[in-house]
Amino acid sequence: MAQGSTKSGNTLAARALLLITIVILPSAALDPTQLPKFAVLVVAAGAMAFSIKWKALWKSKDTINVILAIYLLCLVFTVINGERSFALQLYGNFSRNTGLLFHLSLMILFLYLVSQVQKSTIEIILKYLYFVWSFEIFYSLLQIGKLDPLDWGIDEARIEGTLGNPNFLSAFLGMASVAALAEVFNVHKSRRLRLFLTIGISISLLIVIASDSIQGLGVFLVGAVVITYLRFIRFTPISLQYLYAIAVCIAATTAVLGFTQRGPLATLLYQESITFRGDYWRAGLAMVADRPLNGFGLDTYQDWYRSYRSAEAFERRGADFYADSAHNLFIDLAASGGLPLLLSYWAILVVVFLRAVKYLSSQKEYSPSFTAIFVAWLGSIAQSLISVQQVALAAWFWALTASLVVLSENDSKSRGSHSNSISIRNFFGPLVGTLIGIGLIIVPVAKELSFTRAIKAGEPRLMMAAAEFGNTSTHYLNYAANLFAKSNLENYWLEAAQKSLKLNPRDYAALKLIYLNPLTSDEDKFQTRLKLREIDPLDDMWKVQR
Repeated sequence: MAQGSTKSGNTLAARALLLITIVILPSAALDPTQLPKFAVLVVAAGAMAFSIKWKALWKSKDTINVILAIYLLCLVFTVINGERSFALQLYGNFSRNTGLLFHLSLMILFLYLVSQVQKSTIEIILKYLYFVWSFEIFYSLLQIGKLDPLDWGIDEARIEGTLGNPNFLSAFLGMASVAALAEVFNVHKSRRLRLFLTIGISISLLIVIASDSIQGLGVFLVGAVVITYLRFIRFTPISLQYLYAIAVCIAATTAVLGFTQRGPLATLLYQESITFRGDYWRAGLAMVADRPLNGFGLDTYQDWYRSYRSAEAFERRGADFYADSAHNLFIDLAASGGLPLLLSYWAILVVVFLRAVKYLSSQKEYSPSFTAIFVAWLGSIAQSLISVQQVALAAWFWALTASLVVLSENDSKSRGSHSNSISIRNFFGPLVGTLIGIGLIIVPVAKELSFTRAIKAGEPRLMMAAAEFGNTSTHYLNYAANLFAKSNLENYWLEAAQKSLKLNPRDYAALKLIYLNPLTSDEDKFQTRLKLREIDPLDDMWKVQR
């Protein structure tokens, strides 16, 4: 493989990761963070898809590619089996955007890096990670100092960088910081650089604490434990290694007890949100137990949460509360596509983990760059146990996964040769892919921008036209119906809610809006109430009485 080709390939992916992380549209959209990131991911994946040599990739018969193909088939089956419309499952929920197109784009990013990049250029990914890390630190400090130059349209100042949520910022800072920690112990790096990284780590952890989110600390600690072993413990006598393992197990057990409001660390570690996450997990596991083979469809957790939540969860949060995710990636996957989807995803992680461990075992000394990628990857997996998927974090995770695959390969293993010369195919392929990516994402982006403008204009017909454009989300129709209800525009209110229900027959918000509309007939109210009772059996408001 030509060196120039690999560098340009890695730079394209790294620049895409940079843009995915930092791009935002404050004040211009209802969703100023996730949709712009999703748009960049899809367009970048389109360009990358036409740069991958698919035939050579398949002929390699690499285990990881076979598993990835199975994972893709499970995703497609999940969409076909789902009750929602194809468009809703293609783009996913509003402000999440974790539908089929999201998963396809991540797989393309992974395959692009695996097929286009070699070990000698993989550090470009780390360099861009540290650059984005520095940017997020700087911007977060502006937010802490209430010096944010951007208008987010909210009164309360939040520390969330460009990630859209304090938890996402915390997780990213933790991931980048622990990767930097691995480099701090690289004796081949200059003292000035190592000092810079140490200062960055310190500031990051302070920002994490200020954000009131412990996710970043958890990610950092998981990685730090592994770094300590690989850098200081691995080459010591086996007895000391056993002692370290025992100490880690005791500390981990104490931490888990603290998170569950038990033990000496309970007052430090327990947060009320952990109890809520337990409610989400139990509801998700109940869904999996009910449909273990096929699940309920992509991004449909919120459609079924009310049906599967416990009585305790109902009492804790009230009738109107709902969750759109189990806040655990593995439960979300199992609830969406059943155990086949979960197991195929697990298989990817297991294969990559075993290859990484095999590579580390073969090294006679500490490997800083590989360790940096490995611990950031492990930290991301740990974070996915307690959080929803987020576009930027997921993109970095799949890039790190690809990096581990590339770095753990045998030096003798060939992944094909690429020409340094500029050909028509090399130019027009990515261009066509970019245009296809734009074509796939232009509808939800145009819908978001036009709907936001229509709200500001206050014109009902414009709002309706924008809300139903492309039929990619029920959120806009429900949002419009609520605005119409407040303005007593009963015809528009009912029309918007009914159109939302056609896209998703289990949309609780649309059903409730229809039920409350004065124009709804008594018979329709009765049928709507039956459906609401089916969806939320714990809410006595929907008890059916003739």
